[in-house]
Amino acid sequence: SEDRKVISTFAYKETIRLLEEIYVHYKYNRKILVAPTGRKLQSLGIFLFKQMHPDIQIIYPVTKGFANEYTEGSHALWQIAFDNFANWNDMLNDYRRYTVQKLKHLLTS
Repeated sequence: SEDRKVISTFAYKETIRLLEEIYVHYKYNRKILVAPTGRKLQSLGIFLFKQMHPDIQIIYPVTKGFANEYTEGSHALWQIAFDNFANWNDMLNDYRRYTVQKLKHLLTS
């Protein structure tokens, strides 16, 4: 049976939380591939998740065009400003290091 989860296309943090749930469940016995087909904010969530877990793989789908029934054109433009992206990236790397240290502690206890 297929397990499906539905999240808002604008909720990039929810995307990260859901992917984290899946990752925790499957990280030791499956290869995790993500193919972002949703909105750009979901893709942002997937990108940030990839920074936290570099062992996952992202496969970007490529389309020949957009069918009229699936697109309504462009709407308002949004921007997310990262004051210092290097600091953001360091924070995500620290998250990964923490989980590795936690695993090391569990293995040596």
